[in-house]
Amino acid sequence: MNDMEIKSALARKGYKVHPYRLDAIAKAASKIVTVLCTNATLIAYEDAIMAIDVARAIITGGAADDADNA
Repeated sequence: MNDMEIKSALARKGYKVHPYRLDAIAKAASKIVTVLCTNATLIAYEDAIMAIDVARAIITGGAADDADNA
């Protein structure tokens, strides 16, 4: 999936962000997809979704910890 496909997917989901920020988000998403889908780390679809869910839980948990410590 290239950057343009990711930007298009984000736009279809209704995300409205500044183009610079959208570009940064698209590049980050592209790197995540590349890590999950390259031959070196090729995993099943369900496992990739689980990995994303775990990352989301870590990120949101970390954000909550940061807010508590602010």
